[in-house]
Amino acid sequence: MEVIYLMDKSWINILNRLDPLYKNGAKEFLHFASLDRPDASVILCPCQKCCNMKFV
Repeated sequence: MEVIYLMDKSWINILNRLDPLYKNGAKEFLHFASLDRPDASVILCPCQKCCNMKFV
């Protein structure tokens, strides 16, 4: 059985990178993206612009 996790990506559209909602969203993304990964230094970008092909 495959488990699919969905996370809120609305923070990506916040232009003010100092906004607490943006900072919290980015922090949660990095935590989520590093779970169960042997090499947490390799994380794909979550935005639609790069189609999840670039690394953060």
